[in-house]
Amino acid sequence: MTAQSSTGLRLRILGKFALMSGEKEVVMSGVKPRALLAFLACNAGKPQSRDKLIGLLWGERFEEQARQSLRHALSALRKTLGSELLDADRDQVRLSAAFGSDVAQFHALIAAGDRDSLSEAADLYEDELLSGFVLHEGPFADWLAAERVRLREAAIGALEIPAEDAADTAPDKAIGFSRRILALDPYRERAHRQLLAALATAGRRNEALLHYRQIERQLQEELGVAPEAETRAVFASLQSGAPARPAGEELIATPSAADKPAIAVLPFEALGEDAATARLATGVTEDIISALTHLCCCRLRWQNHLFPEG
Repeated sequence: MTAQSSTGLRLRILGKFALMSGEKEVVMSGVKPRALLAFLACNAGKPQSRDKLIGLLWGERFEEQARQSLRHALSALRKTLGSELLDADRDQVRLSAAFGSDVAQFHALIAAGDRDSLSEAADLYEDELLSGFVLHEGPFADWLAAERVRLREAAIGALEIPAEDAADTAPDKAIGFSRRILALDPYRERAHRQLLAALATAGRRNEALLHYRQIERQLQEELGVAPEAETRAVFASLQSGAPARPAGEELIATPSAADKPAIAVLPFEALGEDAATARLATGVTEDIISALTHLCCCRLRWQNHLFPEG
């Protein structure tokens, strides 16, 4: 599904700005005309008042000078896009909904809501809106920051559903989806919990334990907070050898015998800054976990042998 206007033009703004005609990029001179086109493309089909556009991009200029600047920018856009795509009267400006852009396609896929469409929307989100775009115009910068957050959250939401779907049956896929979410938002603990559970399901429990320690350190050093209770519960479940699996919106620890005592091995803390000592502490912790897990499994097999069910 690729949105393209009747003129053959397509705008890419999920990432760096690029106006394409087929495989060839159309050169647009001037930062503000590009900013104007990006704003109109994010609101395609919706009329925008000239006063709003002036305030967004030329608010620091005298009124007549600002209106003249807007007229010049609109004239440049008409020459590039064609008059059928850009409608402007004395009061309002509207970019046709038929204009092809990745952001319009992204919104359409999110609105469709089915698994395939959401996956395609996530693939379409290559980077933040207008990545690397610099325009020190207060109102436009504020709009761009808010729009970036909104689109990033939509992309994360599109990734969370297939991550949950794959958690039990395709853990490697769930790991990939979770890592993509964390590339967009490194502090999203729900995605960290999804990743921990998927790693455990894939038989990579030690990697999951190491990942938790990285989360814990990152949150403490950068935000001064501890992991959320749900994340700590998944970690405790991983340490005890019980499965950690998705349950609705959150991941929960699922003990195999809630009415029996359990042993949890907390990570050793290395004293000092020596990296070798830190690695040794991590290795000792993991060896103890592996040994205890082995002993528990042996005990369970022996118990089942002595007292078979039925």
